[in-house]
Amino acid sequence: MQQKKTGNGMKRSGVALTLVCLSFARSVRAADAVKPSPEVAALQQRVRELEKQVQALREDTAEKIQQRVAVDNAIASILEKVSLDVTVLEPSRPNIYQPVRLDSSGLILLVSIEHVEPYLDGYKIVLSIGNPSSAKLSGYDLTSSWSYDEARYRKKRSDTFTGTLEPGTWTKTELILPETSGSELRFVAIGIKATNVMLRRQAAN
Repeated sequence: MQQKKTGNGMKRSGVALTLVCLSFARSVRAADAVKPSPEVAALQQRVRELEKQVQALREDTAEKIQQRVAVDNAIASILEKVSLDVTVLEPSRPNIYQPVRLDSSGLILLVSIEHVEPYLDGYKIVLSIGNPSSAKLSGYDLTSSWSYDEARYRKKRSDTFTGTLEPGTWTKTELILPETSGSELRFVAIGIKATNVMLRRQAAN
């Protein structure tokens, strides 16, 4: 009886081992069945690399946006401190237009030095004043300061002109700077105040 039981146990163990082997074989075949081809594996790897690159670009773009915002804020802060009531021109660099704000109306004009020549004991400067607005400026006061040092203007004067600055046009204006040497004429600061600002009448309905 003891031998028969042992034989039956061996049979059961053999069957169990066979079942385990068959299960393992099926698992191997199933794994082989889902294993991607070399082409698919290469594409999957490429996708992973591209995903990493996209993430890096997103981080880089976010950093650049932050830098750009910081720069824009800095520029805005500087512009808030800059006054356009006076514009600085350099006689050695003619035909460079600079903006200047009319202190009476807030309109922006463009001013440049067109020509410089000796005149008596000083110099004559021909200014070109552009009026890009639609307003007509009748009569204007022009203040000027000049020096060899932009930080300290040693000579100043004020002139009144009875002419007009027509809308959308350039107007030549002569400015006399007396008792001035060439070395003193490095920087010229210009300010303009309009006597009368006229707008077009509203069209009748």
